[in-house]
Parts: sequence; C-alpha cells; structure tokens
Amino acid sequence: MIDIHAHILPGVDDGASNMEEALKILEKGRSEGVKTFVLTPHIRDDSDWGKIDYIKETFISLNRECMQRGFDVKLILGAELSITP
Repeated sequence: MIDIHAHILPGVDDGASNMEEALKILEKGRSEGVKTFVLTPHIRDDSDWGKIDYIKETFISLNRECMQRGFDVKLILGAELSITP
C-alpha cells in the first residue's frame, strides 16, 4: 500500500512535532501495510517556498533515521500545493 498524502516530516506544518513522533507514525503505518509514504508538506504561499531547503534537510534526516533503524519503508518527498486563480 502507498500513502500518497502524509504530513510526517517532523517540525514541518501540521505533521509530526519531532523525529520520534514521525518514526512512530511510520512504524504504525508500516504495521498496517503501508510500504511507501509520499511526504506532502504544505506549500501554500511565498513564505513556504522559503522553507524548501529546511524541508529537504528534514526529509534527508528522516530517511537516514529510518535506514539506521532498519525500517522497511520507502519515503518520497512531495508537497501539498495550494493553487489559486
């Protein structure tokens, strides 16, 4: 199973508040059959675009932590974009 809309990146928008919470969410999802998570932090306005480097760094840290702990999950970085006329 693939979760295509996950707010799990720690400290980013309304996702997990820290790394341990993010790992617990991933572990719970994995126990329910999710093998791939598409992480989708909010990109709603210009201020969010300024956080792209932080979002990427947080994604790399979470992915690294999963590998170190032997989590059998695939993480993909995406975004929840707000589009207005």
